[in-house]
Amino acid sequence: MRLKIENFGPIRRANLLIKPFTILVGPSSSGKSYLAYLIHALYITEPNWSMLHQYLTKYLEDKLSDVKELRGAIIQLLKTFFENFSQFFKENLKATLLQTFNINNLSELTHHESRETLIAISSDDEKNNITIKLSGNDLDISIHGEMLNIDGLVSLELSKLNDEVLMRIYLKDKLILDEKLPLDLHTLRQFIGSVIPIIILNLLNGYTPLLPIHIIPDTRIGLCKLHEVLSYIIFTSRELSITLPIANVDSKFVIEFEGMSEKSLSEKALELVKLFEKKFNIEFIINKSLPEKFIIKCQGKDIPLSRASLSLRELASIIYLLKYRLLDGSILIIEEPGMYLNANMQSLITRLLAGLVSREIVRNLIITTRSLDLLREVNNLIKINRLKGHAKLSREYYDWEGLDYSKVAIYLFRREGIVEEVKVGSEGITNEHLHFINEIIQQS
Repeated sequence: MRLKIENFGPIRRANLLIKPFTILVGPSSSGKSYLAYLIHALYITEPNWSMLHQYLTKYLEDKLSDVKELRGAIIQLLKTFFENFSQFFKENLKATLLQTFNINNLSELTHHESRETLIAISSDDEKNNITIKLSGNDLDISIHGEMLNIDGLVSLELSKLNDEVLMRIYLKDKLILDEKLPLDLHTLRQFIGSVIPIIILNLLNGYTPLLPIHIIPDTRIGLCKLHEVLSYIIFTSRELSITLPIANVDSKFVIEFEGMSEKSLSEKALELVKLFEKKFNIEFIINKSLPEKFIIKCQGKDIPLSRASLSLRELASIIYLLKYRLLDGSILIIEEPGMYLNANMQSLITRLLAGLVSREIVRNLIITTRSLDLLREVNNLIKINRLKGHAKLSREYYDWEGLDYSKVAIYLFRREGIVEEVKVGSEGITNEHLHFINEIIQQS
């Protein structure tokens, strides 16, 4: 997935290839959070389901008895969807952007020296893209490339078996779905509704709406401390249809945090976190039978989260989500991980996050940072990647640790609104680049 931006917030222009581990580095107020929140908004925006269901019903309901007619109806439906792509997403994307950035008018997202914002989500080679244009409080969406010829890309094989249908869907001759379904309208509507995101995902190399995504905002420490009160306020406001002056990334984090249970959603993430809890010599547990369910075991003491130190709450805000809420294959965005931790703890949290990438627990990890310690540890992980297990152990790394440099992208944000790619090689970032990045960061 590639993201190209012009005149968005403080960003004048940017061209980013989102890799499994993408780092946005730069001084404060340079646009890192703008970009992170934009990515979050693009992933969580849903189509107009009511409109989609109407189309699905219109095209499918009288075609169930004839396989040939059903095949043709599905192809025509997919073609119609992409031809009317803007109608399905425009209003929901506008609402999501307003809520994400806690603003009243889309014009607030356009650079102060411009009248128009352009956002393009494209395939890595830029042959296919979705272009979003913001002008004043208006938003327009257009698609380009192969998505305009979807009926020439998608082919179907349908076989009717009594009251079921065996459906194979190919995209450019590649099998993307193979399912046996009950031959009824409700099931087919659900199935075709799930096909559309898979097609987009394949054409845009990793982007599609509705992929699972988590965001850990830089407001997390305060949100953690007040999570019970804030979650009550958020749920009450929804029941009373009251709009709160809180960005949806913050409310989503509070709801996810408060909704945690003792059971992990990812066994792989749980195993990884436990390895690093040993390194931290700290354990983060949930016990709903206690008056305070979030307990941090540290130096022989049980510390309630509400009374924990700043550094412990900084760790807790990340560790709890990874341990109990992270879904395999999701996208994870973290603002400023380790900002209240010392250099050693920053190194450990960086190694933990890198493990999510190297062990393929997350689809993409996107972080914002001003920390040179974090970048130095990324360098270390790239350098040790080619070492054998024993050599890693002698350096006090686990034998599986390391980062493939081709999966790492680093972008430097500058106050002038320019975003530059930082070259990452088999030795990581050069000392000259690190020195230059440090000079830019010091602007803050």
